[in-house]
Amino acid sequence: MKNPHMTDSRDRMIAAASELFLGGSFHKIGIAEICEVAKVNKGTFYHFFPSKINLLLEVIDLYAREVDKQFASIAASDAPPSPSCARFSACLRRATWLGRR
Repeated sequence: MKNPHMTDSRDRMIAAASELFLGGSFHKIGIAEICEVAKVNKGTFYHFFPSKINLLLEVIDLYAREVDKQFASIAASDAPPSPSCARFSACLRRATWLGRR
């Protein structure tokens, strides 16, 4: 059984890294800053991620899963196809919105 505290710590690190990387530069953000924002120590960081690159890959994977969910939701909607491609436009708007987040 997973320790909920450890899962929460991992999720907080991913959330902190997402926010910091989008708000700054991957190369300028250090592990110490990520740990500070996530309220974990470096040992916890290295328990889950061998390096900052591995954390970045998790952030990218999370983003990709969220985009995929949004696309699936739009594709499954009852919006009728139209000459203006309303469903496709909605997908693009959603991707743009997520990119700005």
